[in-house]
Amino acid sequence: MKKINEARNIAVLTLGAVTGGSLQNALSTIQANRQDRRVGYGLLRALIIHARPAGDPEWRTLYNSFAYRIDYAWRSFLPNRSVLNDELDTLRTINRDDLDGEEAEFWERRQSFCAGEKGQGETPLFWGAEPRTLLSPNSIFGDRLDPVTTFVPVGAAMEARRHEKCRAPERMVFDLAGMTRSYYDPLILASMFRWLFSYEAWWGLGAGASGRVIDELLCRAQPDQRRILVPEILLASAQGKVPESGMQSAKAYSERVMRDTPAVSGTLKLALRLADHHLSLAKQATPQHPPP
Repeated sequence: MKKINEARNIAVLTLGAVTGGSLQNALSTIQANRQDRRVGYGLLRALIIHARPAGDPEWRTLYNSFAYRIDYAWRSFLPNRSVLNDELDTLRTINRDDLDGEEAEFWERRQSFCAGEKGQGETPLFWGAEPRTLLSPNSIFGDRLDPVTTFVPVGAAMEARRHEKCRAPERMVFDLAGMTRSYYDPLILASMFRWLFSYEAWWGLGAGASGRVIDELLCRAQPDQRRILVPEILLASAQGKVPESGMQSAKAYSERVMRDTPAVSGTLKLALRLADHHLSLAKQATPQHPPP
């Protein structure tokens, strides 16, 4: 503490920051041991190697607490939300006892994986993927990255877009037609669907826009890519992210995927059941108006 009190300049170095709690504790400790009041303004600087706040408000709070005297090598936004919790909630919308065979087995495996139970280390992050699935060489996002290493930066990139300033009445949405035409790899596309909120999806004009986008995406995909894309699109449909026309387009490819890759039949059956269940609930909730 004597060194802190006598120092002419103080630098705080940290490898990472999420909430900024450790940095703010360090700042409080330094200020409590200084006899002058200039430490937070002239004598102190902080350097973060990788700042990873949940969003811009959290970053501004930390930035303000150090009187703007924080530098960083990299900064990325990543929300404090778990897409595995989202998947778990979706799985629990149906009754486990109604499932049979491979479908029930896959439900159990995903339920255990999303709940973080031990012994699920070989379970892939994405539906239909294999444990050793890697990012394809033609990706502009990277090369030979594993699903988790792909998933995290995609989420950070989408979150950064959410925090870009826009003026009312503009609203932030993601152009799904443009995204699916720009990125070909199923790991990137599956990551986008996982991080997406239903109210952010823009598929284009017209009631059948999502169907046309999904048709185009699956038509150009290879069989080993469809085994991931089709169940992930159906899962996104069950979460309200893909409209009915897009869901029907994915369903049309499901039989082809089952024929090409029998190993994912249980995965696809469960994905189809969840998507149909969501659509049924949505139609029940939609007010039915008699014809004029």
